[in-house]
Amino acid sequence: MRFYLAAICITVILAASSCAKPVKIHISGTIPEGNGILVKLMGTDAITKYDSVYVKNGRFEINTTVPETGIYGLDLSSTIPFENKEGGKYAWGTWIKIYAEDKGTYQVEIKSLKSLLWYNKYAVSSSSFTENKLNEYDRLYNKYKDLLTEKRDKYLNIYNESLDKPEKLRALSDTISNLEGQLNNVWRATLHEFAKTNNNTIIIPYQITQVPDLFDEYAFYQKTLNNLTPEVKQSAYYEAAINLLKSVGNIKKGGNAPPLAGNDEKGVPFDNNYKKDKLTLINFWASWCIPCREEIPALKEIYNTYNGKGFNIVSVSIDEHADQWKTALDKEKMPWKNIGEVVDQFKSKNIENFVVKSVPTSYLLNSKGEIVTRDIKIDSLKTLLKKELL
Repeated sequence: MRFYLAAICITVILAASSCAKPVKIHISGTIPEGNGILVKLMGTDAITKYDSVYVKNGRFEINTTVPETGIYGLDLSSTIPFENKEGGKYAWGTWIKIYAEDKGTYQVEIKSLKSLLWYNKYAVSSSSFTENKLNEYDRLYNKYKDLLTEKRDKYLNIYNESLDKPEKLRALSDTISNLEGQLNNVWRATLHEFAKTNNNTIIIPYQITQVPDLFDEYAFYQKTLNNLTPEVKQSAYYEAAINLLKSVGNIKKGGNAPPLAGNDEKGVPFDNNYKKDKLTLINFWASWCIPCREEIPALKEIYNTYNGKGFNIVSVSIDEHADQWKTALDKEKMPWKNIGEVVDQFKSKNIENFVVKSVPTSYLLNSKGEIVTRDIKIDSLKTLLKKELL
């Protein structure tokens, strides 16, 4: 399990745009049984709020001005519990993307809370070409997801009906696992299909900044960006995607790792010197990241086994607040070097240069500061160190 980060590059570039012009928009929506739901118009950083209203009589309306044309989000949330698919009841929140254009009008239709929260189903009507392309992308995504879900559920039912026939269970289990894998990668199939006939919209570069497989699909994304129309290539979204791919291109096996920014807990800058160790693990983490904290005992075990044999660790926090980072350090007592930038994630050089899309994420470097491998997991790390250092 990992925690995935927001679309950092997009936010930085749009915020820095010197030619941005404020745009006025009107958003209205219907949500049956939605009274009391808070609707907030947010930036893609999920932090900046531009306006908010409560749903009354099943409707909401927002008339506001945003800094510039671009993608924003409607954040819908409620403290009133709603039952999930597993039968539990929880306070909830969900997100609907909106492409804001000057004097744009948008009608959001949500047929029921169940369709929204269980199946992410909603409709946005607008005269905006880009908004309609965004809706087209979302419909394609839901089409693939619904087909795969239906197929998986069909085989799950067959599996449950075949528990007394063990000779069938292995094949059924493999089929279900394959379908689960496809479901986890619906975004990939969607983007590949959408890109075939939509080289004239900023939705393509925007979606490329969202995907977690930039390294694996680098050539495809590079080709897709090259095929975009000249108009799209003038957009901030194209610039963001190109810069992100440049960072990916700079992080190659055998190539030099980018310099790490930040200081240790005493304020001493990191020297980026790896010469004294044969192998160094660069581990990106955060105090609020549960999977990051859960793997620390395993990292300690590895460190205690191999530190005297030429192995070291540098933990790089992406925490934005020094007190939270240092409190976690006091509790975890990691015996290796710990550094942090302690800046807004959207301004982090480490996140940008190392293309940190989720945490925990790790890179293994040699004594020259060259990348041996990236995204290495605990078990793989143990196997590699046993081979190289014992």
